[in-house]
Amino acid sequence: MKKSLLILFSIALLASCEKDSFFLWDHHSIGESDKAFIYAPSPVFDVKAPSSVRFGEPIIIQIQSLGNSGCAGFSRFDESYTGSNTINIRVEQKEPREDFCTSVLTTLTSIYEFAPDARQKYTFNFWRGELYENDFITVQVTVR
Repeated sequence: MKKSLLILFSIALLASCEKDSFFLWDHHSIGESDKAFIYAPSPVFDVKAPSSVRFGEPIIIQIQSLGNSGCAGFSRFDESYTGSNTINIRVEQKEPREDFCTSVLTTLTSIYEFAPDARQKYTFNFWRGELYENDFITVQVTVR
């Protein structure tokens, strides 16, 4: 019950806030065809990543995040870099502007793929939402 209330509170905060206070995210501009959708950040709650990969192979990370409604779907990843090997990632969801959607929170599963350019350790910070004061789920992957 506490977890459900915490999730609902988190979504309410996300819906009411448009500011990004910690990182400069790579926002996309909304074109004419995108005006049919509402875009919002989707807080990440689970990440599955390998501990290492061989050089030349992509790093593939599975992410689960919260959708605002039964119509929510994955849109894209917003990325911000800190140095050459730390990537801050926020999942963005979209839902149709005109549809009647259930108010049930959904789980969005998405795959983040990264092509490393060096043999080194990469750090990926996945945004957990404003409720966590820009806290992240962090994973590190070594490219050997």
